[in-house]
Amino acid sequence: MHSRNDNRSCKPTYGTGGLQVLMFTPTMNSLRSLNIKGDQNGQALVEMAFAMFLLVLLVFGIIEFGRALYTKNTLTNLARAGVRAAVVTPAMVPADSSCTSLTCPNTNPVLNVVCASMVNGVNPTQVAVTVTDANGNSPAQKNDTIDVSVQLTGYQSLLPRLISMPTTLTGQASMRYE
Repeated sequence: MHSRNDNRSCKPTYGTGGLQVLMFTPTMNSLRSLNIKGDQNGQALVEMAFAMFLLVLLVFGIIEFGRALYTKNTLTNLARAGVRAAVVTPAMVPADSSCTSLTCPNTNPVLNVVCASMVNGVNPTQVAVTVTDANGNSPAQKNDTIDVSVQLTGYQSLLPRLISMPTTLTGQASMRYE
């Protein structure tokens, strides 16, 4: 009935009621001819591409958040150094210590300390320093609260089209005038 090289095998089985039924059972040769497994290689490549895109986006997001946090911490340290210089400067006039574009070195003691504390990666021309007396006194008097705000404009993200970050970062510090 069937030749020896046939890929199929039919075995008689007996069902209920004694009826003989022929069942087709596929062999390995007939499964290979269907090529079921061969189409999955492209699917794995597409899934890996989606997964890698999301993974790379996540990693760059973490790096970008770390850069922004580092810059914000740097600005806060600049403000802290500036306010410390402001509270020990005799007859300090807050309005004279403010600038919209920092030039280094500076003759003002508060701005000069901010310049000296600046690290690489922060462009002084993009930094604005604001020194205010919370009590409104000029010059500052003993126990007045001095606020220093250091603002960086023009912060650039590594991947601005994929990861949106604020372009203005600010650091602030306050101390009592001595």
